[in-house]
Amino acid sequence: RSYKEKDASYFFGRSSEIETLYESVLNNRLTIVYGPSGTGKTSILRAGVFPKLRTQKYFPVYVKLRHNFNEDNELEDVSYLKQIIDTFKKVSIERNYEIEQVIPYTKKDNCQSLWEYFHCNRFWTSDDFPLYPILVLDQFEEIFTLTDARKGKEHVQTFFSQLADLCEDWIPEYIRTHISDNIVDYPVAANYRCIISLREDFLARLEEQTLKYPSFRLNRFGLQPLNE
Repeated sequence: RSYKEKDASYFFGRSSEIETLYESVLNNRLTIVYGPSGTGKTSILRAGVFPKLRTQKYFPVYVKLRHNFNEDNELEDVSYLKQIIDTFKKVSIERNYEIEQVIPYTKKDNCQSLWEYFHCNRFWTSDDFPLYPILVLDQFEEIFTLTDARKGKEHVQTFFSQLADLCEDWIPEYIRTHISDNIVDYPVAANYRCIISLREDFLARLEEQTLKYPSFRLNRFGLQPLNE
């Protein structure tokens, strides 16, 4: 079992790696963490990096996506986007944080993309300090292992497109159309960060996406097993 954030006081031996990851997250919209299975990727994020980020008013939210598809090639639980939004709502309630929608969605009460969600909402502590959200996608290799050419291919590619828009800070096409027809003042500076964690033997599968989305090639951190 991996260490959780509540176990931070028992987590030792990764000080330099924690500092490197922390600096990468602060300075880049996307950080990719990879390493062999069992090296402690989840543990270093949750018990090492998360507590350090919280001291700077960052709001890391751990998400492990579900990939259950039915016979009609539809996600049985909810879409990847809704899974992420629901997790942010759940963790915000647990920590007594507030999510304030400052810009209306293009469709009433219906967010259509990750870019729209993070550009339309602001996050606050209970004592009104601004928070900077961090989307943390762990065990990301499952998006390749639990979906195949027959099931989930379209959903996966749509999600990669949304994730790239967020990490590259590319304005989605439907947002550009909306702006041309309406006066909307979206924030210029990105106030969020993303972390993707996956097994290193699936880096090649992630590499397939870099031709379309170059940000997936940048800011990678390889975690190796502990030594003496």
